[in-house]
Amino acid sequence: MKQTRTGKNPYTKLIQDPEGTRYKIWIYFADWEVGKRWFVKVELERKEGKVVKKFTDGVNKIKTVKERRAAILAVYRSKINLIKQGVDLLGLQERQTVIDKPTLQEQINQELAKMVLELKKASVATYRAGSNHLLRWADSSGIVFLDQITPAKVQDFKAYLQQRIKGHKSINGYMASNSAIFTRILGEDKPNPFHNFKRLKENNSTGRNVPYRPEHLALIKEYCQTRPNYMQVLIMIQGMYFTGLRISELLSLRKRDFDLAKGILFLKGANAKTMGGGTRFSPKYRELLAEYLKEAGDDDYLFGYKNQPGPDPATDQQIRHKFERMRTALELDGFGYTLYSSRHLIACNMADSGFTLSEISSFLRHTDTQMTTNYLRSMGRNKTEEFFENFPEFE
Repeated sequence: MKQTRTGKNPYTKLIQDPEGTRYKIWIYFADWEVGKRWFVKVELERKEGKVVKKFTDGVNKIKTVKERRAAILAVYRSKINLIKQGVDLLGLQERQTVIDKPTLQEQINQELAKMVLELKKASVATYRAGSNHLLRWADSSGIVFLDQITPAKVQDFKAYLQQRIKGHKSINGYMASNSAIFTRILGEDKPNPFHNFKRLKENNSTGRNVPYRPEHLALIKEYCQTRPNYMQVLIMIQGMYFTGLRISELLSLRKRDFDLAKGILFLKGANAKTMGGGTRFSPKYRELLAEYLKEAGDDDYLFGYKNQPGPDPATDQQIRHKFERMRTALELDGFGYTLYSSRHLIACNMADSGFTLSEISSFLRHTDTQMTTNYLRSMGRNKTEEFFENFPEFE
């Protein structure tokens, strides 16, 4: 909900330090306009007048409202923790102050600002997502400075992620992102507390690529169709079903790679595994794409970064996370579904409909039929004819 400067500020608190001094701390967020300066303001009323200090910690370099809002809230929480620990933010007292020492939040923000200039937008978003989890955990654990994070604390952070995130691949990704950020901050000479963290086995994650049940697929379709931000998930699921493409291959496609009039797509570059030239795809998917891409430019990616076709591609992790959130919301976590379940579904459907092994292998772009044989065996082809007769159409 938009808050104005003239209305009541929900981010205002009175905080007392260990010596009983009371501070007022609040956020100036400029009506959530990124073209203006945001800051956290700390005030202290004294007989000789009001003492005030403003903190930005680099948040004004962030150009999107969502990311800047997350950053300014992290700064706000960080300053509250500093006051509670007795740090003299305003430099008023004779006790030793450590305010000149950069906080964990400040150091991470500074490093992310450098990454914006060096890395692709999608890569920076991945690092930011990992650091946001770390900062939320640090805030709840009373950790303010980077040197408070030890290898033992890293294990606590991993346990924190395991309580909140089901996918082991996502947890490993967040841990690796923070390890890379710490390496950049500390350099190669200083010990990195994230170094050699024990990765979780990804085959123990919730999903096992089990083909969707028809009633669950109907729930997924309804969920995505009624939530614009999740249409990408449905287009991805349908894309793997109707084209046989992998996630990475679909993510590389732009509007110009489709000839919708003829129903042909062209996949180029490193992602074009065992695929030469153009290939036809289902007319049903052609109709879906015509509607989905009608406002897109020729150079726009099919899966854009902002939940719709656009110039910046979405990441594999971004789509997977949405799928996992949807799966949890629909209470489908225990069924073994992943994004790849639709590729497994079409493989089962084709096998039980009488397609030959070589035809299935060609559609799925496997390098040989042995891979397809292993693929089908791992799923078990025990579906009945009635199952497929009642299977809902993607329409």
